[in-house]
Amino acid sequence: MRTKQSKLHLKTAVTFNRRSGKAGILPLLALMIASLVLAGMLAGCSGGSSGSGTGTVSALSLPNRVELSGSSDDSSSSGAFLRSFGAAAADADTYNASGTDYNAAESHVWVDDTNALDMVNDILGVIKDTAYDQFLNEGPYLALVKQVGDEQTSQTGSSGTSTTTEQLMEMVVDVSRASNSDPMIVKIWVNEDDGPGGQSMLIRGYFTVWAGAGDTYEGVYYPYGKLEAHFKGTDSSGTDLFHMAMSIGAAGDGKIQIQHVEDSVEGGGFEWHNKVNAIASSDMSSGNAYVYEAETDWETSGLDEETYYIAYNEDYFKVQDEDDNITVYSRDRDDMTYMIHRYQLFNTDGSAVELSSGFPVKFESGGSVYHGYIGYYGMWMPEGVSVSDGDQLVGEENGNTYTLIKKGGKLKKHTKATITLSKLDGIEMSKWNDGTDTVFTYDADSNRFVQLGIRSEDTNWQVVETGAGTEITFDNDWDGAWCESLQAWLPLGTLGSSFNGDTILTYHKETTVMPGDENVFPSSDLTLHYFDPNSNQWIPYTYSVDDLMLEDAVGNPVVPGAGSQSLFIMPLVLDTDYSTVTTDPGSAFTLDTYYSWSAGSEEWNQLSVLQDADGDYVSFDAPLHFTYTHQTAYDINGDSSNDGKIFSLEYDGFSLQVPWAFDETEDQWRPLFNLKNSSDGGPTLTDDNDNEYVVKMIEASLIMTEVDSSLASDLTIDDTVAEPTLEYDATKTALVGDKPTDVELKVIKGELVE
Repeated sequence: MRTKQSKLHLKTAVTFNRRSGKAGILPLLALMIASLVLAGMLAGCSGGSSGSGTGTVSALSLPNRVELSGSSDDSSSSGAFLRSFGAAAADADTYNASGTDYNAAESHVWVDDTNALDMVNDILGVIKDTAYDQFLNEGPYLALVKQVGDEQTSQTGSSGTSTTTEQLMEMVVDVSRASNSDPMIVKIWVNEDDGPGGQSMLIRGYFTVWAGAGDTYEGVYYPYGKLEAHFKGTDSSGTDLFHMAMSIGAAGDGKIQIQHVEDSVEGGGFEWHNKVNAIASSDMSSGNAYVYEAETDWETSGLDEETYYIAYNEDYFKVQDEDDNITVYSRDRDDMTYMIHRYQLFNTDGSAVELSSGFPVKFESGGSVYHGYIGYYGMWMPEGVSVSDGDQLVGEENGNTYTLIKKGGKLKKHTKATITLSKLDGIEMSKWNDGTDTVFTYDADSNRFVQLGIRSEDTNWQVVETGAGTEITFDNDWDGAWCESLQAWLPLGTLGSSFNGDTILTYHKETTVMPGDENVFPSSDLTLHYFDPNSNQWIPYTYSVDDLMLEDAVGNPVVPGAGSQSLFIMPLVLDTDYSTVTTDPGSAFTLDTYYSWSAGSEEWNQLSVLQDADGDYVSFDAPLHFTYTHQTAYDINGDSSNDGKIFSLEYDGFSLQVPWAFDETEDQWRPLFNLKNSSDGGPTLTDDNDNEYVVKMIEASLIMTEVDSSLASDLTIDDTVAEPTLEYDATKTALVGDKPTDVELKVIKGELVE
């Protein structure tokens, strides 16, 4: 149970923990925004009700995302609401010139975090990527969309190697409208692999949209549209896990009414309930709301209930809790801080960087067709669908047939790099031991490695301050830690007992060895050696380029033994380097190149590649890698906390991946830094091959700042706003019916399948 003080922060609503499957209690105001802003989305994202359709019937505008009304910047590449940073970069005239991809790319900025309800965002936040308006009255179709929250990469990791595998989500959509005088009906089916209690869940949704933004319906003008939607989530047995409903309509006197209700009960008796009733002015610049939240208290098993009242105008948000405590937030954008969710990279001539990182495939088994995706990070298929080595897959876009080569292990090449120890000051590192991460950092002031806390499944994978301040030492050259910010294993034991901030630490960057990648895939078998500290002996291995497996001295594949789920071996030394490290095994970590082997049952430690009809491997572009030193001047918020620190960044062709960390003060995941656009004084990034790229913000939210409550003394809380009258209607979700199985894949990550 969070403290009431922690709730007096404007941020997310029910924040569904995607590891534990448990929902956190609703922080104040955010659920109001989750519903209230649906109206704003219609105005901010669409600008009218017309859209593509069949014949003369047009699709009504649906929201692109949950965002605060009247505050979004979703219409221009220049960013009308973006802050001015003074003179542009000297070479911006080249890449930011009119007509370049950089200049044309739009920056979408909204106020507050739109992850107000993960289950709502799993539906609404991806609808824009289904191209729904292109398929009006064409029947149900399938879209593969990126998982919500993919950008929330932890600063540290719970393993000794990168575990990234791209995840997509299946969404079936059916959009219909009988005529331009009839409402538009949208039916959706969403497979959520990580629902309440960690259970798989099928979400059914039914939208009735009477009016789009700026439409008149039955003589009433709706500047933000008129709609109602009902949702139900069920597990594999058909048991209901949650119900949800929301509506946007008129409240008389030219005002808008937004209502939202949600009820959920999961295994073990855990439940939560949320209600919102908001009455706003027609332009959403002012309003009042009632917010109710309830959640099971784990300690007492009772239901913890709280009610809030909210008032806002163009300048302030005011929140009054059940104890009459008042908290006020400024709506002045100059007082807000950016939280950037997505960046795009461009070449220095302004052209967009394009990478061939993967493509969609379909797999037929038992008379059913399943849709997945394969790329540099591996294979993704819907939960419960098993594909094996030798299976035939068909490219969704080109129709070509491929043979899946799937191996139970993956080889990685590690290339030497160095870092000054002072650059690790404040950067989190983690040591994994028997299910628990010990999280620590280097403290330059005391010249020690100091524990920050621990993280495990029992802590919902959040860091708790157990053992905080304890000095961390390393037993031998083999001892070290994983650093997510560098995406590398750091052999800290090689520092010995005498080091300081100027000491240079040698570590290695890693690249997956994939057939078809001529830069890293060997032309012949590799003879490799590993020093086993348990037996105090060197053990020979061979990596077979034909079998794509690491093999022991008698040719057996190296995989986990009985009772084990994973195996990890590092460093594996090339035969050409073996003689130089035989008597000093620890020096293997200082070699220019060594290898590692991971194997197990999870996709992240397996290899999945394709062979075409000619037997040639299909190659995918590796993400661009950058070793980035942060500067305060590059930070859009002017945050100096990571000044001078080094981070490993990657660009996968869709977004620049920057590290995120859980901010316990704000009770929220946040990026460790937020970069300015290169044209506004932000960085130019240089990859490992000395190629330069420029950065542009594509999606960002603005976080409101708490201010002195006296500033909003004229803003009155209306505690007469009643509970919502809206109720979940099971007859609506019953109209959705069973999920269609014979549907054609037409959209992938927002792009139409040709």
